[in-house]
Amino acid sequence: DVMLLYTALFLFVPLAFVLLERGKMWTLLIVSWVLWGLFQVFPDYVSLPWFIAGNYLFDFSAWQVLFFTGLVLGYHHSRIPTLAHRQTRLALILTGVAMAVLVAVFFIVEAPIVTMPAQLAMENPALPDVRSFLQDYVFSKVSLRPGRLVASAITFSFLFFLVTVFWCPVRRIMGWLLLPLGQHALYAYTAHILIAALIAIALAPLNLAYPGPQWLNALIQIASVLGIWFLGQRQFLSPNPKTQRVWNAMPAAIAVVVLVGMYWIPPPTHPGLSAP
Repeated sequence: DVMLLYTALFLFVPLAFVLLERGKMWTLLIVSWVLWGLFQVFPDYVSLPWFIAGNYLFDFSAWQVLFFTGLVLGYHHSRIPTLAHRQTRLALILTGVAMAVLVAVFFIVEAPIVTMPAQLAMENPALPDVRSFLQDYVFSKVSLRPGRLVASAITFSFLFFLVTVFWCPVRRIMGWLLLPLGQHALYAYTAHILIAALIAIALAPLNLAYPGPQWLNALIQIASVLGIWFLGQRQFLSPNPKTQRVWNAMPAAIAVVVLVGMYWIPPPTHPGLSAP
């Protein structure tokens, strides 16, 4: 889903850069935010570039607002004022308080009742209704509701100010891991999708109950991050001057593979698939 979203977004990037180069920043932002707003009210009418069956996580019309707003901020990063030392610490405190409020709201939405003591696990009968409202109309991931946008702004700002204020110890302790992941962010993001799929395939025969043993989950998470870091350092399978022509030909080669695969894989209307 997410790589499909990236493909659609990058198709519109040249137009976005033309608008930015011609000083049409507000035109780009207005179009982007109006499209997001319309999707909140009329999702069936503004599913761009077209409706995709099964693509229920990252709808282009909703999620493009994060991408193009970030693109504008990056393009004009030199115009963003630099905060003084005292202002940065104040911003860290304010975003930290907001982050604590988000954690409290999250506890309401996703309270770990199963792992809580019995005397604490009893909840107010009205809480499920509140929880459903918050999930559907405030923090919905699929529609990228306003609450999720606010949560994104708070979370990323808090982490930014936290790393900025405590950069020296952070770099000394975690720089070896964080810097390569940041410098090769898109590579790391793409690799993590592949690794997540491979891990899911490997664990499927074990028939583990969701979410599985916590110790195993932790080991898989740590090993995955270190694996992505290693691949990013080596730029494994990343295009380079020697392999660029091969990579340029990959879309055509993949299209052939997809067409052959579609011939062998039965369609959804196949009697064997449509039966209960």
